[in-house]
Amino acid sequence: MEIGKRFHDQAQSVSCISGAAGLFRTSDLNDLHHEHNTVFQGEDLQRTIIHLRHNRRIVFANEPVWTVAPGDWWEWVRQRLFGWYPGFIQQLPNMVRLLFARGHGWRLRYEMAYNIYTVLSDLLKVFSLVVLAITPGVRWWLLVVYLLYLAFELYSWWVVRVPGTRSRAPVAVLLVYPIYGALNTVLRTLSLPVWLYLRFATGVMRPRRTAADRVPA
Repeated sequence: MEIGKRFHDQAQSVSCISGAAGLFRTSDLNDLHHEHNTVFQGEDLQRTIIHLRHNRRIVFANEPVWTVAPGDWWEWVRQRLFGWYPGFIQQLPNMVRLLFARGHGWRLRYEMAYNIYTVLSDLLKVFSLVVLAITPGVRWWLLVVYLLYLAFELYSWWVVRVPGTRSRAPVAVLLVYPIYGALNTVLRTLSLPVWLYLRFATGVMRPRRTAADRVPA
């Protein structure tokens, strides 16, 4: 995450204001409010993408803020399954628009392409893990997949220090991180039917763009 923040900030390619707080200029919100669909899930990501599409400058500010994090596993699952990930899927069209928008660097385009790939590939990843788990002759490939993803995290774990110290994160954090990533992949996949239900059945995530849809002040 620390490497990711530095990457986004230096390239001005922050696709989502990641963390507890996102700050926007009131004038920018007034200028661009008509492009927002008024759906709460993913609204910070949508606002950020809209700003980037209009060549507004987005930066990461490494400042402490007060937030309320999930207090247990169920709250964590609910946050991602009913909030974060349906909102992430909802922004797929905006990611495609930003990917092909003019005037942006390769890092931002790469980031949008990776986000699109993530949405499209999650179902295949989860299906593959299930097949590996239930097929006796190939279960050992689960260890190979785990070690591969662990290798991806080694460089980050080696170079990033705990803020305010010269210490690395505990080795246990490194060993658990691929499992944490797999859990998020499963939750993103499960959030697809949640998004479909909220978008088309209940209408909670139905885009509202016209004056008739707006709540009177």
